[in-house]
Amino acid sequence: MKKSNNILEFLPILAWENNCLVSKFADITVALEVSLPEVYSFSKKDYESFHQVWVRALRLLPTYTIVHKQDIFYECETLDEPISNSFLSVSSSNHFKNRKFLNHKSYVFITLSTKENLKTTSFLSILCRNKIIPNEMLDKNRWEDFNDKVSQFISVLTENGIGVSRSSGKAILGDLSQTGAIEQYLTFEFRKEKSVMMDIYLEDNDFKVGDNYLSCFSIGNLEALPSNVHNYLKDPTYSHNKVFFPMSYTSHLAWGIPFSHIYNQYFFLDDSKQILADVERSGRQQQSLSAVSRENSINREFNEQFLNEAVSKGLKPIRSAVNVLIWDKNYNNLIKKNSLVAAKLSELDICVSQTSVITPQIYWAGIPGGESQYPSEMTFLTFLEPASCFIHPETCAKPREISFGIKLCDRLNAIPLKVDISDLPMKKSWINNRNKFILGPSGSGKSFFTNHLVRQYYEQDAHVVIVDVGDSYLGLCKMINEETGGRDGIYYTYTEENPISFNPFYVRDGIYTIEKKEQVSSLIFCLWKNETEIVTKAEETHISTAINDYIELIIQKKTEPSFNTFYDFLKSDFKKRLLESRVEREHFDIENLLQVLRPYSTGGMYDYLLNATENIDLLDKRFIVFEIDNIKDHKTLFPIVT
Repeated sequence: MKKSNNILEFLPILAWENNCLVSKFADITVALEVSLPEVYSFSKKDYESFHQVWVRALRLLPTYTIVHKQDIFYECETLDEPISNSFLSVSSSNHFKNRKFLNHKSYVFITLSTKENLKTTSFLSILCRNKIIPNEMLDKNRWEDFNDKVSQFISVLTENGIGVSRSSGKAILGDLSQTGAIEQYLTFEFRKEKSVMMDIYLEDNDFKVGDNYLSCFSIGNLEALPSNVHNYLKDPTYSHNKVFFPMSYTSHLAWGIPFSHIYNQYFFLDDSKQILADVERSGRQQQSLSAVSRENSINREFNEQFLNEAVSKGLKPIRSAVNVLIWDKNYNNLIKKNSLVAAKLSELDICVSQTSVITPQIYWAGIPGGESQYPSEMTFLTFLEPASCFIHPETCAKPREISFGIKLCDRLNAIPLKVDISDLPMKKSWINNRNKFILGPSGSGKSFFTNHLVRQYYEQDAHVVIVDVGDSYLGLCKMINEETGGRDGIYYTYTEENPISFNPFYVRDGIYTIEKKEQVSSLIFCLWKNETEIVTKAEETHISTAINDYIELIIQKKTEPSFNTFYDFLKSDFKKRLLESRVEREHFDIENLLQVLRPYSTGGMYDYLLNATENIDLLDKRFIVFEIDNIKDHKTLFPIVT
C-alpha cells in the first residue's frame, strides 16, 4: 500500500495578499508576466543591450532576493481562419489546419526571502526554529523598500522595450472559469482554460506528474559550464561566410527543443560582502592545505582570481541555477527526448547529465512562490553578468489583430502569420511610401509571391491593377473571373484577332478630375513626341486648352467620348480657333500634330487602340491585368499601352 498525502498540505503557497504571493516560509513573491521581443528581430547590438538591461535591473533588487525567470514552451495547434470563402483561401487554411507549433509564455517571479530561508531545504527545519516567521519579514520598511525596488526593476525593463506587467491573483491562482499559472505548472496543461489536478508521486525512482514521466537537466556547478558564455551565437541556418546572423545564446534550450518543456533560470542575490568573505576564508584554508593536495592549490588560485575580478571590475557575485524540465506519458519517448536535450546542451559545450534523485525538489521549487526551497547544492557561484547570459531574451511571433494585411509563413514554426507590410509601417513612420521592390533570380518565386500578395489584397477589398509580361497572373485572373461570374477579373492581352484597346476619354460618372486631364495630356504627348523632342510651354498650354474644350463638349453631351471624336475636334473646331487667334506654326504646329495622330483615328493603322467600345468601364472592377508580352518589343504600341 502506497503512502499518500493531500497536496494542499505541501504546497508552498499560503495566501495572496497585496497582489503578492505569501509562502508558508513567510517569503513574499511578486509575479510578473513578460512580453519579450519576437525571435529574429535582434541584431548583435540588440542582444548586448538586452543583456545589459537585465543586469541593470537585477542590480536594483535588495539582498536575499530570488529572481526566477520561467519560460514555458508548449505545443499548440493552428486555428487558421480563411480570409474569404474563395477556393485558394479555404485551401490554404485547410493546409495549415491543426499544424502543431511551439508557443511560448514567460514569467518572472521576484521573491523577497531571508538568509535563513535560503539555507534551509525542508519544511521540518523551519518548524524547529524558535520563530517560524523570520524577524526580517516583520520589518515594514524592508517590505516597502522591496516594493519600491520591484517598481524600479519593472521601469528599467519597460523603458527598454520589454513589456512587463504585474500578474493578477486570477492569473496566478485561477478561478472557476480558468486555470492560473500555479495550476498550469502542476498539471503541465498550458492551453486549456480548465484542467484537472493530478497525482504527483515517485514510482521506482521515477518521478511522475499524473500520467507524465518527468525528467530534469540541471546546471548546478561551474564544472559543467563552458569557459566562456556569450550574449549571442552564430545562427548556422541563416548565416554564411559573408553574413553573421545572430541568435540568442539560449536558443538551443528554447526553440532548439521541439516539444513542450520548461526552461528555468534562477538568481539568488545573497549578501555580496558575505560571499566574498566566504571565498576568501575558503582560499586561506586551501592555502594551508595546498601542500597536501595539488587540487587545493588550484582551487586557491581560482578563489584569488574570483576575488580579483570582483574587486577590480566591481562585479556582483551571486548564486545561480539553470534547468530544463521535460515530460512525456510514454517512458520510451521520454528517453528519446532526454537524448535530444543532452545533445542541445552539448552544442553549448555544457556537460550536464540528467538529474534524477533531486528532480522532485527542483520541480517543487519551480512552483511560483516556492523559489526559496530550491536545493542550494544545485546552484553555482558566479557573477551577475555571465549568469545573465542564460536569460532567454525573445519569444515566438504572436498573431496580430490587424484589419488589413497579408498572411506569410512564420520561419520558426511554419505556420500562417498575418502581417501588415503597407499601412502599419507608414503609420509608424518606418517608410514614407508603400512601394515594394522584389528582387531575385529566375525561378526564385517572385511571381508566386506576388500572386499570393495580390490575391489576399483583392480578397480584402483592395483594387488591383497589374501590368505584366509573361502571363504570370492568367490563372489567378481566370479564377477570380469564374468565381465572380465574369463581373471581375478582367484580363487584357494583345492578339492579332483581338488586339488590346482603350478609351482614354471615357469616365463613367462624367467627372473629369485634374489627374484625369493630366493623364490624357501625357498620352497625347506620348503619341506626338519622341523621347528626344522637347515639349514647349506653349505646346503644353494649347494641348491643355484643347482637352478642356473637348471635355466640355462631352459634358454638354454634344459628342461621344473617344479618340476619333477628339481627333475630329482637333481637325475642325480647334484648328479653326488657332487660325482665328493667329497662332504661329513655330509656336504650335497643328498640322504636324494631326499628321502624327492620324494613325490612331478612323481608318488608321492603330484606329482600334484608343477607341474601345467594350469593357471601357473599369472603375467598378477590382482585379485587372494588362498582359503586354506580345507588344513589349513594339516601339509604337508598348509606350502607349504602358
